[in-house]
Amino acid sequence: MKFYSTLFLVSISYVLIAQELMIHTIPQELCNNAHAVLRNYEGRFEVKAIDKAIYTEHRTITILSKEARLSGDFIAFYDQSSKIRQIDYRIYNQHGQLIHKANKKEIKDQAAISNATIYSDNRVKYYQAPEQITYPYTVELSYNIEYNNTFQFPRWFFLLNENIALEYSSFEFEYPKVLKGRYKEHNFKGKTTKSSTSTSERIKWELQNQVAKKSEPYGAALEEILPSIQLAPSQFKFDDYTGDLSTWQGFATWIHELNQELDPLPEEFKKELKLLTKGKNSLEKTKFIYQYLQDNSRYVSVQLGIGGFQPFSPATVHKHGYGDCKALTYYTKSMLEAVGVQAHYSLVYAGNIPNKIDKDFPSNQFNHVILLVPLSYDNQLDTVWLECTSQTQTFAYLGSFTANREAFVIHNNGKLEWKQTSNYQCQDNQTISKTTIRFDKELNAKIDIEKHTKALSTDALSGLQFLSKQKQGETIKSYLDLPKAQVQSIDLYTQHSEHFGLKAVLSSNNLLNKIGTSYTLIPNICSRHSFIPPNHKNRSQAIHLHIGYEQIDSVEIQIPPQMSIEGLFEPIQLDYIFGSYQAKIKQLANGNLLYTRNLLVKNGIFEATNYKDFLHFFKTVTHSDRKKMILILTEP
Repeated sequence: MKFYSTLFLVSISYVLIAQELMIHTIPQELCNNAHAVLRNYEGRFEVKAIDKAIYTEHRTITILSKEARLSGDFIAFYDQSSKIRQIDYRIYNQHGQLIHKANKKEIKDQAAISNATIYSDNRVKYYQAPEQITYPYTVELSYNIEYNNTFQFPRWFFLLNENIALEYSSFEFEYPKVLKGRYKEHNFKGKTTKSSTSTSERIKWELQNQVAKKSEPYGAALEEILPSIQLAPSQFKFDDYTGDLSTWQGFATWIHELNQELDPLPEEFKKELKLLTKGKNSLEKTKFIYQYLQDNSRYVSVQLGIGGFQPFSPATVHKHGYGDCKALTYYTKSMLEAVGVQAHYSLVYAGNIPNKIDKDFPSNQFNHVILLVPLSYDNQLDTVWLECTSQTQTFAYLGSFTANREAFVIHNNGKLEWKQTSNYQCQDNQTISKTTIRFDKELNAKIDIEKHTKALSTDALSGLQFLSKQKQGETIKSYLDLPKAQVQSIDLYTQHSEHFGLKAVLSSNNLLNKIGTSYTLIPNICSRHSFIPPNHKNRSQAIHLHIGYEQIDSVEIQIPPQMSIEGLFEPIQLDYIFGSYQAKIKQLANGNLLYTRNLLVKNGIFEATNYKDFLHFFKTVTHSDRKKMILILTEP
């Protein structure tokens, strides 16, 4: 009898679980604009001691369409100071019936390294639902991670992404009072419960019934719009090193003290550097040292314990010729100081989109290191930023990876300073194109192109220098949409740190397109805009344009002697708060045609109400850039 009672209770339990996970139990309003719905999403982070913490997660999510497939994957990172335990992953069909449970062998475990990484203890465990699975389906997963260091605390997002709705989510944070855990709420409008004992503090956040936030192009970063709880320690321990992260100065002091343990450059090498830079001013010395760095070292990533924060010593980099961003930066700093030039180790958050540092919440918000060199020479002051990981980057130039953001500068006495890296505005990121097109009697065209780029606009061309001549030619023809053209010559040049140029000569026998007895030609062959933002009704987010730029084009066209002009398009001019555009074509006194174009896109944040104009602007630019002129034969 006892056996049958137990069996009955287990059966009832499975029925209840199935009922809870049925798709039709999700409120309809949560399915609107949603690719997935988080049914239940619970997390907990408990600090047990200065060197011990545990993170626990339980997630039940219904995947409605393939766009959200990744949100049902299990993925967790660990290293020598952490362990992942108690992984449980189950899949249910739309009726709430269990159809798969991942076994231990199905959970992948591999090194989490990039091609440039040679020293790393970072690993990842992951599992993906089978591709042949039928939508919709529900994933239930749980796991915990035990940490033996407390430098980095997690950030909890109640919503995993845009286009994901939420039924219920909770997050708990518990810590010993003596360690003074810290937290900050972002976009959170749920329930908060606080409790304590004689030795610990506990906070619980709960949020429910959140409709999906629609993905909007050119919107804010997810960190700025999704509800989340950011955590950070005050006192922490990383390997054998303790520190205080309750203030930014405490963080700077910890980094500074880590670097003080490093072995210096060999004395003989210091003497050699002094001899090689004798008679040079501080700018010339800095250029020499930077060139020496690029010629004699290469980048590798190091993510091994405290090595993720403490660089190789300058002596080690000098001996082996490689290092990560920390090591190569500190090596460059040491070489500069050996020849009498001060330089400062600087932390940034690197990425093509600048990440705003929250100065009100001291914590590790950085992923890269660069070098600040304040210079004084020839009665003038200058500030130079050096990216020390590239063997090809031009001197004193920061690309979109580290420009236009705040750096956490650590001076040689350990004091911190916030400093803006190279700040490029739209007119700084300029491309000037001058093109001449000449036709012979057989209507074959000779095309002479000169493109000169500045600042962040150099990123579009500078990669050509690392390609073979053949690949350079193929890339240029693709860029001009002239696949059958013949490349006669290519010349690449760099004037100074923030300028890169291209001169090319091409020939083409099909630049003119014959339609009946007429011929058409698109005069803009160098700078055709191709991307139109998607139409988005009921826009709610502001428009975020991170990089502004300016394009100035002129194309002079020598008309074939046996042809005349039948039709030219009307000039166009657009002016909006986020940019401007003008294009026109006219006939010169010598009979040639001159096409001119100017496109200016401003960086900044613009109200959502401007999106209709924003869409119209780029639609018009894209259409105008492809406008054709018409020529006719006047003699056979």
